[in-house]
Amino acid sequence: MKAFKVASFNHTKYPLADVGKFQLPENDFELLHMLKAKYQIEELQYLNTCNRVEIIIYSQNFPKQEFANLFADLYQGIAPCTIDFDQLEIYEGKFAVEHWLTVAGSLKSLVLGEREILTQCRASFEKCRKELLCADNLRLLNQAAVECAKDIFTNTGVATRPVSVVYLAFRELQNKLPDLKSKNILLVGFGQTNQTMLKFLEKEGCASISIANRTTDKVLDQVGSKYPVYPLSHLNNTDASQSYDAIVSCTSATTAVVNVDFVDRHLTKSKSALVDLALPSDYCEDVPVSYASSYIGIETLKAESLRNLEERKSEVSDCKAIIAERLRLFANIYNERLAIKAFKDIPTEIARIKAKAISEVFAKDLSTLGDQEKQVVAQILDYMERKCVAVPMKVAKKVFS
Repeated sequence: MKAFKVASFNHTKYPLADVGKFQLPENDFELLHMLKAKYQIEELQYLNTCNRVEIIIYSQNFPKQEFANLFADLYQGIAPCTIDFDQLEIYEGKFAVEHWLTVAGSLKSLVLGEREILTQCRASFEKCRKELLCADNLRLLNQAAVECAKDIFTNTGVATRPVSVVYLAFRELQNKLPDLKSKNILLVGFGQTNQTMLKFLEKEGCASISIANRTTDKVLDQVGSKYPVYPLSHLNNTDASQSYDAIVSCTSATTAVVNVDFVDRHLTKSKSALVDLALPSDYCEDVPVSYASSYIGIETLKAESLRNLEERKSEVSDCKAIIAERLRLFANIYNERLAIKAFKDIPTEIARIKAKAISEVFAKDLSTLGDQEKQVVAQILDYMERKCVAVPMKVAKKVFS
């Protein structure tokens, strides 16, 4: 399994704001294809979430030390901060597989037990598969990760309470605005995160909700005329004067989209809240300073996530036992797959040997036999050929079962 390798930037060693700096622009597959070709990587997968960036590769000829060069190429001109490779987590072989199973099972999430990470892992694989960045080996790994995560969520108590970063942010929003359902709320961006936030707001009974997005077509397809929908450019217009008690922002932009002028124009002067769930941050650096009493950022949620982890320590050991068993099963499946691939040329080689035996090695002896005797010899050789092909396959399955 040494061909599996993972490099991880995550919230455990980096400030969340720095994790955001390492995220590539959305759908920047051209750069990933370039790196795959340059380093002769067989398969590559890229994942970014609000608290981690992961590069998963499958390559027989990529030493893990090369990650330093790969990341230097990956972030050249993109990341505005220096990569500290002492803080970069690098895994190889069974440790890489174990890491990916653990990530998908939410044990390395900012919030232990949140299910959204599984969806994100699956989506990252599907995107990279469609782009022909990854194939069967990473498919096998991701399939194992999905099965492991489902096992964890079904058979342990780690996910008994539906907690996620979005839920924690919603709860903080409730704390700042106890009468939330009577407030005017603006959602900036309408990806999966703010769609989830919308569900929490609707469940709370909030009715006065507006949505601003770079484009409006997909938003209108989902919400219709239920809520006012604006292009983000409209709210950036100095003539726009809509006022909101809470602004929840989460876009895929790589630079800030909400500045102090935006907040000054659109946030009520009474008790209010600003929620920032984007990485990198959607808010300019001076917004949290100017609106410190209103601001809720991902870093704010870290303390809550640590309390969540402390409460669920007893469940973590059960999860680790599941991961260990799933790792064992994956090793067996992967090794069996390797054996089958290694044996794929056996039928052709045996057929070649049989043909040579008939046409060259024993040709003179066979020429002395009658037709009936030749037919019997041919039947014997056909029988031996089938059995010789089957034996190594059976042995491989027995060894790895």
